[in-house]
Amino acid sequence: MLTSRTAMNILSGLVAATFLVAGYIAYLQYQPKTVAPSTVKSQDKLDTLKLETRKMVSDLRQLENINLDTSVFKSDEYQSLQDFTVSIDESTLGRDNPFDPIQIKRPNGNVDTLQTGSKTTEGQGAGDYMFIL
Repeated sequence: MLTSRTAMNILSGLVAATFLVAGYIAYLQYQPKTVAPSTVKSQDKLDTLKLETRKMVSDLRQLENINLDTSVFKSDEYQSLQDFTVSIDESTLGRDNPFDPIQIKRPNGNVDTLQTGSKTTEGQGAGDYMFIL
């Protein structure tokens, strides 16, 4: 009879092998289409590219003729605005080492130490993990 750990290893191996085979089959089926370009199609593409380039140059020339009025930033109303931003102090979050033991003081005065992120064997089956956040 297989143990649960052995069964999980076999199952994980089968899943990995399935993904590898599926990926290999998908890779083999992919073949890029290579079509010899005809002169008519390439001429149409060239004409389209020329039209798009002319339109882009025309748009750029229109953008060059735009003049922005910046006198708003020099007005008294704008100059009298106040900045109400609040600086945010940077503080460290969490503990320096999350795997250090946690000391918990109980109401009865006892102090318990909890080991976080470690393997525990007391009261649990072998191979079980207990994470305390």
